[in-house]
Formats: sequence, structure tokens, C-alpha cells
Amino acid sequence: MTNDVNAPTPIDAGETPAVPEALSSTPADAPASQASTEEPRPTPAANETIDQPESLPSSAAEVSHAEAEPNAQREDTVTPDAPSQTGDTAVPSSPSQSDSETSGEPEKPKKKPRKKKKKPAGPTPAQVLQRIGTSTEAAMAYVAAPEQAWQKLSSGFLEELITDLPPVTAAALLGPEALCRHFLASAATGRYRDLFYLWDLFKAYPEQCKPILMSRTEAQERAKHKLRVATEFGLIGSANRVAEDIDRAQGLPWNWIREILLDVGPLIAQRPAVIAALWRKDPDWVIDLPEEPDQRWLSEAAALHAHSEPVPEAIEAILGQHLDSLPTTPSTLALAAQHHPDRVGVLLERIDPDAPDVVATVRWARDHGHDVSAKLFAHLEAVAQDNRAKAAALWAEWTAGGIAPETLPDALLAPNLEGLDIGAPETWDLAAILVDRGVAIDAQAIVDGVAATNRQVAEKAYEAAVCAGFAEVHLPAGLASNPNIKADARCPKCAAWTWVRPKHETRCPRSAKTLDEPAATPPAPAAQAVDTPSPDTPLSQ
Repeated sequence: MTNDVNAPTPIDAGETPAVPEALSSTPADAPASQASTEEPRPTPAANETIDQPESLPSSAAEVSHAEAEPNAQREDTVTPDAPSQTGDTAVPSSPSQSDSETSGEPEKPKKKPRKKKKKPAGPTPAQVLQRIGTSTEAAMAYVAAPEQAWQKLSSGFLEELITDLPPVTAAALLGPEALCRHFLASAATGRYRDLFYLWDLFKAYPEQCKPILMSRTEAQERAKHKLRVATEFGLIGSANRVAEDIDRAQGLPWNWIREILLDVGPLIAQRPAVIAALWRKDPDWVIDLPEEPDQRWLSEAAALHAHSEPVPEAIEAILGQHLDSLPTTPSTLALAAQHHPDRVGVLLERIDPDAPDVVATVRWARDHGHDVSAKLFAHLEAVAQDNRAKAAALWAEWTAGGIAPETLPDALLAPNLEGLDIGAPETWDLAAILVDRGVAIDAQAIVDGVAATNRQVAEKAYEAAVCAGFAEVHLPAGLASNPNIKADARCPKCAAWTWVRPKHETRCPRSAKTLDEPAATPPAPAAQAVDTPSPDTPLSQ
């Protein structure tokens, strides 16, 4: 038999196999399966400490790392033979292990990436409003030249978009058909002038509008009724609006207006503005003009000269015949000066000093070289004989308008304030004139006397006296303790209640130092009783 050096050596049954020296000692961190074959080491006493090396040998660390790698997902088990892994000598199980695993903290979940907002598939409501606008004229202009890119918007996007738009803007965005439906519905609910725009839209887009109009005959009847009501009310009210409708209407709306006017023929003759508009539209329209027109007819006919359109000859002839019956106003005076200069003097003789526009009329006369001050003085003197307070108010109004006569009637210049409204500013303006003429007027006594009976009138009197230049007047004690007035509601210069007359700060002549003087605003005693005016006491007393 041949001796093979590589063959295993037979071992007797009673013989213990020899173990190599390198494998005879188990590493400190070897698995428990390997350590179980060794004999148990004696357990140290409680007062003994086990000396551990500062660091593992490189070979032992490699073995520990290689054996711990398959069991990374398991919990660590500590055997009696294995040293503790919680000390300073602990080594991470793998180089790729994160800090959160070594520190024992749970790994934080990763944040999900935010979804980017989708860009809108079309324009915003603000962009649509800026492009189309909100007026009917702007909607008509957009339909004639729409945005090509907006014509391709999806129906879903448009349904969401038009909810944030005005009706006329949304209709224009959707196209001629929608705008046609909008105009018809709007006219049927009362905005009858949309009929004029509906006709313009029909002329531009007949194919799109014709089916809609044919299917909505009831809406057309309602719109026609609204047009009739507006026209009939305009003939007895605002004739200029009816005239504008006549000039604007075309096609079917004009036929409807013509039908309405034929039914109310007598009313047309009473409104020169409507007559002129009808003759501009249809010169052959037959109208019977009144032979004896009233003041309203003449005034309305004279106002036609303010417009750019020429006045019909028939109306101009009636104006010339009854020019003397016209009320004296700036417009009638301008008409007479242009067409009938010889009638201007007759009109000026009939000036009404109590008319609301008397200031404008007198200014026109003065600017054109006519003097009417004598007529104003005579009227003021007649009023002063009957009512001194009314004459003072009329004089104040003319003074503010710059037409007051240079001299005053004797009734107003009486050396007292009897018959005048103590709380009115014109009374104290007149009192200042009397003082300049040498009349002795104790303004402080007058204000104190009123404050004892009526605090509200006294507040007005004090404010008017201060603004009229009575520097010696101070706030009465009864007004200084007025509980109805807050501290910040008084003038910082004179302590007047600024509520009683607007823009007091522009008239007050006092300086800010007045309030520092004790005599200016004497404090009222705390226990002083202030008489409250009776509800029956008139404020003018």
C-alpha cells in the first residue's frame, strides 16, 4: 500500500484529537454556538472587576464584523462570555450604518415632494375683465375682434371662468349667440335700451342671432312692453330721454317706437324736444304745434339751442312770437341776444328776484352790460318792510353770489337786532355793519341771554358772533358746561361748536392763545343748573 501524505491520519477511539494552537482559544466576541463547546469560566466575585482591553485586535474585529453582518436585522444578544457593546469601545456594526442607527434614534420618515401647482389652462377673470371690459359698448367691440387663443378654451374651463365675470362680459367671451341671449333677456327685464344693441348685433351676425330670436318670441314681447312704458312716461317726464331713444333706434326697435308714438300723438305736440327728434328722423311726420304754448313748452324749446342740432323752423317761429312770455333765465337771455336782440330788455324787466337761478341771471345781465341793481334793491326793500329776517337772509344769499346791491334798505339798518334770527350768521354780519355805523350793540349780553333759554341757538349765535368779528365775546358759562358737546367738537381757537356751521375753521379770526386766557372760556360751577330748552321752543328764538 502506498503511503499518501495527504490522507487523513486514523485516530484511535480512546485518543483525543489534537487541536491546533491557533484555534484552541475562542475569540472574545465569538458566537455563542462556538463558545458552547468550551468549558464555562468561573464567574467573578461581586467585588471583582474584569479587565477588558482598550480595543479589539484587528483579527477579532474582522471576525466580529463578518459574523454580525448576517444578523443585522436581529436584536443584539449578550452572552456571559461577550463583553458589553454599550461602552466607549463599541464599534459600529458596519461602515455604511447611519448615525440614527448608532445613536439609537428612530429614522425620520422622508418628506414627500410637494406637487407643483398646475398652470391655469386659460386667462384669469382679471385678465378677461381687462381685455373685454364691463360696458355694453366694450362687449360689442370684443365680439367684433375676439382673442383667437380664447376661442379654443375647453367648455369645462369656460363654465368655471364665467362664474366670476359680469353677465355682459361673460356673454361677450362666449360669442355672438350668448351675447344675443343676454341682450334679449336684459331688455325683457327692464333695460330696454339693450334692444338697440341687439339690433346692431343682429345686423353683424344674422345667422347666429336669427335662431335665438325666433325661439324667444315671449321675451321680445316683454321687451317691447318695457319700451312702451319708458316712452309713455318720458313724454310726461324726461322728454330728452325719449328724444335720445328716437335718435338711437333703428330697424325693429324704431318700428316699435314709431308704433308707440302714433298711439300717443297729442302728447308729442307738448314736448318740443321729441318733436325735433322726430323731424330729424322722419321729416314727413305730421305734428300739430300749439298756438298758445305754455311756459314749459317755451322753456324746453329755448333749451334746444344748447344742442348742436339745428332747431326746426316751425319751433323757432313760435319762439319768436312768444319770446316775451319766456321766463328770464340765462338760456332765454342768450337766445334773445342771438336771434332777437331787441327783446333782451323786455326779458330783463321780468327778472324774478326769488327765482332759484336769479344769481346766474343777474351775472349774465351784468356781464353783458345791463344794470339790474335797482330792481334788486326795490325787491329787498319790500321784503324788509314785511320780514326783516327774510330780507337779511336774501341779502346774505346775494352777497355770497356777488350780486348784492351796494346800499341796504333802511328797514335792515335799524339800530337794533329786533326781528332778526339771533342764531343766523347774516344777523351778526348785519350787526357788524351797524357797529361800524356807530350803533352800540352788546353782543356778550345777547349771547348770554339766549344761552339761558336755548343752548342750541346760543351755540349758533356765539359761533356767528365770533366769525363776524366780535372779538370781545367769550363762551358763556351755560355753553361751557353743555353736556351734549364733546371736548374735541369745539374749535381749538375760539371754543365754538364747529357742528353748528360747516367749515368754521376757515372763518374763525381768533388765535390759539385765546383759550389760554381765563376770560375767554370761564368754567361753569359744578353745581350750576343749566336750563334745558323746552321741546316747544323754536330754534329761531
